[in-house]
Amino acid sequence: THPALLPSIYGGVGMYGRFVHEAIIKNAEKKSGVTIHYINEVYDEGEIILTKELEIASNETVDSLENKIKNLEKEAIVEAFKKLLA
Repeated sequence: THPALLPSIYGGVGMYGRFVHEAIIKNAEKKSGVTIHYINEVYDEGEIILTKELEIASNETVDSLENKIKNLEKEAIVEAFKKLLA
């Protein structure tokens, strides 16, 4: 799982966990989300299985976004497994 929407500037080397959320808040993005993707030899560029997105509130903090993304990841991983098994 990746804690942002891919492909975007929020993927690649160094873009993981809290670093992603800090960059998204710093850049005043309006949305974020989760990407479930296959792993390949290029960091964060594997084929996308599923994405789920959410709106970012105007008063969003790094902590609140991180919590929302963690909850969304829980939903997304189950949905992705169901998709792969279908």
